[in-house]
Amino acid sequence: MQIVPAKLRDPIRLGLQSAIGGIAAYLICQWVGLNQASWSWGVISALFVAHQNIDATAVAAAGRIGAALLGTVVGLATVLAFGGEDLTLLRLAVAAILLNGIATALPNFRFGVVAAVIIALEPDPEILGGAIDRAAAILIGSVTGAAGAFLVWPESAAKRAMRPIRAAIGECRNLLTAEVEVLTGDGERELDPIHRRFLDNIRTARELTDGMRLHRTAENMPVKALVPAVLQLWHTLIILDRLRERQSDPLGTDAPLKDAIGEVREKVCAFLEPPDSGEATADADPARAAIDRAIDATQARRDGEDAQAFTFALRELDSDLEKLEELFRKRASTA
Repeated sequence: MQIVPAKLRDPIRLGLQSAIGGIAAYLICQWVGLNQASWSWGVISALFVAHQNIDATAVAAAGRIGAALLGTVVGLATVLAFGGEDLTLLRLAVAAILLNGIATALPNFRFGVVAAVIIALEPDPEILGGAIDRAAAILIGSVTGAAGAFLVWPESAAKRAMRPIRAAIGECRNLLTAEVEVLTGDGERELDPIHRRFLDNIRTARELTDGMRLHRTAENMPVKALVPAVLQLWHTLIILDRLRERQSDPLGTDAPLKDAIGEVREKVCAFLEPPDSGEATADADPARAAIDRAIDATQARRDGEDAQAFTFALRELDSDLEKLEELFRKRASTA
């Protein structure tokens, strides 16, 4: 049961994380005795560190801290090298060029140009104390913002990506069920809505996995690999659909073969059906055994091009399930 509707999850979660991070930054800046003018920098830094997943938050926080320190150093260097009001534009240009150049290669350091330019606009070299307070406030805000994201309703990139992946797998179950109903002569269902929903979910999953900042973590790697694996399963089911379209002799007239194909549908859907824990069952043996029996039944009771094509599709389905089983197990070991 979801307490918060899906559409409101991210806005509420990010709002809570940012608010708690910002409040903590304000209180800590006040407690350590930083210049009051720098408190706002701590709060702003905290508000903009939290991202939709903790992977991106960790990278953003690290980049924000490094950028604040680098920007402070560059800004102070321009003031010490080119002091005075007459050289303000020169300081501004040097700071902006240097930091933007660095941000081109290291995008997470973009925030550094803000700290550098604000310091560079000061004509007096006697600003070291204020600059240090500002850098400290930004650092505090980055830490409290990251802490808020990690401690308050945290959600990893892998967990976010698993939602559309599970939905896409659900559409594969729907597609297989609809195809078998037609093959066995038990009914017919419109498949275009299933295909559209699958493509929408797999597109969302791909966007989320492509946006993972910490690609090679134990949690992220199997989730990232699930997207092409599920897409391959869908392509295999499309092969079955094409066979359905050209099937002139419905399997419903052949009871043993109908039973074998019905068992494939039942076992494969059971393998792909997530239990209450939200993860798919990682035992594909019953489904793969059913596929083997269906292949044997097809070869024994059918011949010609259609039988070969159907056997090929079933072998591809077996290979897809083997790959998914491996990834489900890896995912379960890291979830």
